[in-house]
Amino acid sequence: SEPGEAAVVVEAESGRVLVLADGHTGAGVGPGLARRSPAFAASTFKVITGAALIAEGHAEPDTTVCFTGGMSGFSLTQLDATETSGNCETLTEAMSRSSNLVFGRLADRHLTPEVLQRYADAFGYNRSIPFEMPLERSRAVIPDDSRLEFGRSAAGFRHTWLTPLHGAMIQAAIANQGVMMVPTIVDRIEDGQGGVLYEHEPVEWRTVLSPEVAAQVEITLERTCTHGTARNFFAERDGWPADVRVFGKTGTLSNRPVEGPEPDPLHTFTWFTGYAPHDGGHLAVAGLVVNEPTWWIKGSYLAAEAVLATAAQAAE
Repeated sequence: SEPGEAAVVVEAESGRVLVLADGHTGAGVGPGLARRSPAFAASTFKVITGAALIAEGHAEPDTTVCFTGGMSGFSLTQLDATETSGNCETLTEAMSRSSNLVFGRLADRHLTPEVLQRYADAFGYNRSIPFEMPLERSRAVIPDDSRLEFGRSAAGFRHTWLTPLHGAMIQAAIANQGVMMVPTIVDRIEDGQGGVLYEHEPVEWRTVLSPEVAAQVEITLERTCTHGTARNFFAERDGWPADVRVFGKTGTLSNRPVEGPEPDPLHTFTWFTGYAPHDGGHLAVAGLVVNEPTWWIKGSYLAAEAVLATAAQAAE
């Protein structure tokens, strides 16, 4: 079995946490993975970069960038290149295919480390999220001393760490027209006689985007599960319900450092964060799987299973 996994499902409009599950069997993972941030955010951070580009007026879902290479990594020379032909993708296509150079180049040309850091913080990175259980902070430390590392951070190469609960909350905020709700696992508290001492009412935590920008970001997320990196686990999966539409983003990154010895244990983190319309609202989901060098299960599979199970339970 894989060393660790976590799945989270949150009602976007209310903040109710419907699923908060994790497990671990391998060294170096530990318990409570759904509420901890040992894993790089990886390409899920492209959602923050995309939101910053759209909100600051530097890109739209159909903004096109042409490039050569840069699917797994990129150099300063590739950032500086000015291709007008070759591989050309819109921002939506780049999000669905997780095209690293597109995000690195757009951030390098239109954003600054200070602006990207501001959007990361607005989405809850480096913040204490109010919750009934201990919850580590997600961390984003955007480099301001290297163009190349700044571009790489915008594409999701290191520099950012994420908790699965927070990953679901980020997607929930996009689904909820830019408003991030306070998460909760407590619906109500009753006394010994059945009297209601407390009943949950939705509470807004922060507004991260305007409704108009959130709608634009949603467009960039719509192809991931139909034509992009998660299509095999959603729309193209045998038996996937035709009426279950999922928006989202994948991410994959190991804990191997840029320089220095290989870590022991060596882990690869695979993510999916997204949301699905459901019963007049939205279910936001995060799936994280921690794998060893030889692995088969991905975070996208775990997230897909969580969406199906939660939707089926809600329908009962």
